Amino acid sequence: MVALASRGSSFNWLVPIRAAADTRGAARLVFAVAMTAACGCVQSGVTGPASKPVVEFPSATALATVAATPAVIPSSPDGEVPADGWQTALTDTASGPDEAWSPQGPWEKAMADDVASTRAQLRLTRAMSCVAHELGRYYLASGAPAPETLHQFMLAACGAVIPQAGTSWIAGEISAKVTDEQILQQHRAGLKDDLLRHVPDTATEAGFWFGRSDKKVVAILAFGKPTARFTNLSLVPDAAGDAVIEGELDRPADAIFGWANQGTYGVEACAMDPSVARPRFRAVCHMATDDATAWVQLLYNPPRRYLSTPFVQLLLRRPERPLTFPPSPATGERTVASAAQLPGAMLDELNKVRARAGLRPVTLSNAESATAGRLVNQYFTASRTNGQEETVDRIALGLMAGWNTNGMIRDGQFLSRMTSRSHDVGRWLEIALASPFSRATLLSIDIDEIAVGATFVSESGGLAALVTGYRYYHGNDHGDDVRRIYARLVNARKRLGLKPLLRLAGMREVMDGQLSLVQGGRVHASTALRTSLQEGTARFGAGMRGYVIETLSLDALEIPEEVLRRPDLYVEVAVTHYKPPGAAWAQLVILVLFADQPGGAGGQLI
Repeated sequence: MVALASRGSSFNWLVPIRAAADTRGAARLVFAVAMTAACGCVQSGVTGPASKPVVEFPSATALATVAATPAVIPSSPDGEVPADGWQTALTDTASGPDEAWSPQGPWEKAMADDVASTRAQLRLTRAMSCVAHELGRYYLASGAPAPETLHQFMLAACGAVIPQAGTSWIAGEISAKVTDEQILQQHRAGLKDDLLRHVPDTATEAGFWFGRSDKKVVAILAFGKPTARFTNLSLVPDAAGDAVIEGELDRPADAIFGWANQGTYGVEACAMDPSVARPRFRAVCHMATDDATAWVQLLYNPPRRYLSTPFVQLLLRRPERPLTFPPSPATGERTVASAAQLPGAMLDELNKVRARAGLRPVTLSNAESATAGRLVNQYFTASRTNGQEETVDRIALGLMAGWNTNGMIRDGQFLSRMTSRSHDVGRWLEIALASPFSRATLLSIDIDEIAVGATFVSESGGLAALVTGYRYYHGNDHGDDVRRIYARLVNARKRLGLKPLLRLAGMREVMDGQLSLVQGGRVHASTALRTSLQEGTARFGAGMRGYVIETLSLDALEIPEEVLRRPDLYVEVAVTHYKPPGAAWAQLVILVLFADQPGGAGGQLI
């Protein structure tokens, strides 16, 4: 008799439990609460309703209640990244997540039969089979599960674009004299009882691998659940370095956005097509010329849930270059004696990296760091516990609120990361910065201040940290915001084959004047819209329509299709910010005006 032990793991699909670098705590507020439409046929003197905060953040008192709850961070039995790194053979990878899998050998055929007869909703794919193969290959070499960072690389290298995957497996030691067929005969029932029973009903795709080395043997099933269907997805960029990711989420979203790594420390926002209405999306992500591979992450904001959820995580690659995961950064470069020293040490290491990237240094919010330090155990415990999404949200949002900061916050981004087997701050940072989201948080050109809450994880010998980055408003120049909106409009109309848009001559000054009154608290945003519409109607002798949008981020801006697809589009955009009473952050006010009867409107080509 051959004795094999079984092990399974599954995930709560609502909380990103296992994700690259920061998706467990990817937090970015992009939800727009108000989009008011109007026409130019209104009476003067109309006053609109007062604006409210886009987001009502958890209070400092609510955070203190969470901090008073005892919590111990669960440990992980993961192995270490090999000293010489890890390489995935291109011949084993899939061209995309939907490529079919053809079982080979008795074990794979047996698993395919069991899936077809008992779990018909599971689709066996080449990408997930590659993941199972890589995870199994690591286990045979090390006797332990792959560490989280390497696990994420294997997923992406294999062509699986989901940000997390579960595994179930059976493993043990055997004599070299026992054949694969004999092992299968003795453990045939175990494929169902010890592997498939660990797969949640929500999983929709899977892959399987059986392997042996010396006396070790492992049969492993990798499974996952994509949340999007793709109509266009390429892991290899075109000649210009652009990769198109197009599809539809299987759930509603208030915003969809993404980033792609550029070089050693750079990151660039993916261009999101504003003509594609959510939950559909079309992202164009750029890969730098000299990069052999580049991480890409797409995230979305569920309705009324302000923390972002990753739904695409992929690795762009050059077809002629190997897929290699580097060895772990050298340990011991920056270790500290106590958790109290971690925030300062992390700030120092971050500013060293920012200097190498040509970025100005950031400062540390001591007050916010102290709050984060009281919540780090509770956060990581909740993020690894089913049913604790509300606690995760409360902590992340409460820290992003920045109640103890001194500036007018434009926005904040939050990330979490836990490493094992090292207290090295430099290693923590290098691992975190593999993620585009982390780079967008920590290596933003205009981030002003960070808060760090960190602790040692005693059982795994690791380091867990929460980092919040804050950007503040300095003056009222929103020229870059306006240019970004116009660029999105121009690119969308060009792709649709429509004529270039024209701007409403002279209206920018009118709209800016109205928005200055909004910022000063003298009029409401809806009043500024109506006044601007009246002026446009009087000036051009044409019907005017418009929108006012209040939001925390331009990423939440979706241009109505009726506007974007007009054969002749005369449009003007203006942006400001202000802080409503009781708000933690300032928020954007965006005015969009367009001529309803363009024949009579004066315009200038953009």
